[in-house]
Amino acid sequence: MTLVNSLSDFFIFRFPARTRDLAPAATAAEEAQGVFVDPKSLASFPIAAAIATTLSKIAVRWWSGADILWVALPVALLVGALIFAITISDASARPKKLLEWVIAIAIATVNALMLYATVIGIDQLQKV
Repeated sequence: MTLVNSLSDFFIFRFPARTRDLAPAATAAEEAQGVFVDPKSLASFPIAAAIATTLSKIAVRWWSGADILWVALPVALLVGALIFAITISDASARPKKLLEWVIAIAIATVNALMLYATVIGIDQLQKV
């Protein structure tokens, strides 16, 4: 088992394919849906937020004088892009049509921006 397969198992929900016949679920083909590009993304959000916050804090400490507002944005976008890449590495979770790609990228971008807002909010709460 490779690292990408292990990570994709974490970020992808697998469930039996919906079929019109009455075949048992064990024999039905398996469908997959990316977690970070789906409304079910709340399952992976806390871990992604912790990763983005930790990396942002490390970067701010490493570059003295850096502001968390500017460091957190590229970090959150990179974490979001990494999760998106892990998700689409599984062929069964990859969007098939152009519209599905546009929607998946839009949702992943919104999730990455929510990661950014989370990192900034955590930083602000620590200052209180």
